[in-house]
Amino acid sequence: MTIRSLKTQVAFASCLAAIFLLQIVHAAPLLTSRSSSNDPLKFSGIARVKAIGGGQSLYSPTYKLSYYGGPLLNNVQVTNIYMGKNVHYRSKIDAFTKFYVTSKQMDMIIQEYSPPKKKPIGYGSFVGSYIEMNQSLSELSEWYESEIKTYFRNLTIRGSIKPNNNSYYGLYFAPNVTAIQVFQGFTLRSCQDFCGFHGAVDISDLKITNTPYLYYAVYPDQSGLCMGGCGISSDPFANTCSVTGHELAEVITDPAMTMVNSTRPQAPLAWYDDGTNAGGEIGDLCNTLESTLTDKKGVKWTVQKIWSNKYKKCLAELPAPTKPTSKPNRSSPSPSPPASKPKTKYKVIKGLSKINRKLKKRKVRKSNGNKG
Repeated sequence: MTIRSLKTQVAFASCLAAIFLLQIVHAAPLLTSRSSSNDPLKFSGIARVKAIGGGQSLYSPTYKLSYYGGPLLNNVQVTNIYMGKNVHYRSKIDAFTKFYVTSKQMDMIIQEYSPPKKKPIGYGSFVGSYIEMNQSLSELSEWYESEIKTYFRNLTIRGSIKPNNNSYYGLYFAPNVTAIQVFQGFTLRSCQDFCGFHGAVDISDLKITNTPYLYYAVYPDQSGLCMGGCGISSDPFANTCSVTGHELAEVITDPAMTMVNSTRPQAPLAWYDDGTNAGGEIGDLCNTLESTLTDKKGVKWTVQKIWSNKYKKCLAELPAPTKPTSKPNRSSPSPSPPASKPKTKYKVIKGLSKINRKLKKRKVRKSNGNKG
């Protein structure tokens, strides 16, 4: 894909009457290049990246995320759902999730994307994981997005999950299971057209306090067809971490994007860049640019970089504070101490008692003379 100029991107976006109605604009795209005029991704706003020189994305310093007033996950509560026992890396994904929600990348999100006069974003927590053991579900080879939404509604109605306004559910599939999105007659398949996506389910009819939506993300297995297209590592688990971090950052900062029912950016849209067709969310703008973060035990985790409005570039974490470069001039004289208050000195007059004795003798003599 050739990178369009900003003017072209804006003009392109303005022609898309339904760009904010898309269910796929929030997906983590593949590292592939497409040139067909029928390419459905041309109409979705998803960034497409050609795998050149390591397969990493480019970004533009003109990106800027704006806040449109929608909900945020102020203290995200993550539950991972594994579709059957054949999902790879279950315990390692749980460990990554625990790490991520209190990581240095979270520090960056907290500092940059807590809107003024709103409840600030804070650290999240890992609630736990749930393995779907119903074989009629876990052995399906294809899942349409509409079926995924129905699945989450049914889990909620049964009480298997209890969402609140900070809940987020990551749905992980086993190898050889395809997630499918349908948009305007186009069928998009995981590991061919996208690496993962996040969305929302309207559950307002269930009357859960302060919880009109259930937020989720879908993660296909990153081995097999996804290898080489959904991350730059030869390790499928590292690529799973990259895609997981991409979607987690987006669901925290823009959870209800797919609920927007307007041709203009407005709530429930949250943090979004309306001036690009690169996807527009915090992860999309830095798609496939990866780094590592180290936890307190010294374990390194692969993460995707996210967009920083402050530094105008993609970062895995905030830069360390810069130290002063100039050293003090040791040859310069040290400042003189402040002047001390002068002490009052008292002069001792020697021989004062002797003089007093003489004066007394004179007085005695005079008095004796007067008497005679």
